[in-house]
Amino acid sequence: MKKIQVAFLIFLFFIFSAYITPLAFAHKDTCTICVKYAHLLKEKSPSKDNIDSLIKTTCKLFPNKEKCEKFLESNSEKIINNIDKDEISLCDYIGLC
Repeated sequence: MKKIQVAFLIFLFFIFSAYITPLAFAHKDTCTICVKYAHLLKEKSPSKDNIDSLIKTTCKLFPNKEKCEKFLESNSEKIINNIDKDEISLCDYIGLC
């Protein structure tokens, strides 16, 4: 019976490390991307002309640029609408940190 319990615990450990841990890192990345983008928006006031270039500038720092750009395009309006807050509070407020 002990061997089955130990095997089950090892199985749970692998499930946790393979599936749960990457989700935490993904959430950390979304927070980092949001904070960097909000910082750039505050430096250069957002307009329809420069939003795309700010997204590209933010995402060139990350390995998966396409995923980053899609993420920012879908969240850009929420970030811009709350730009009066400081970067970390803003991203936390809209649920990205």
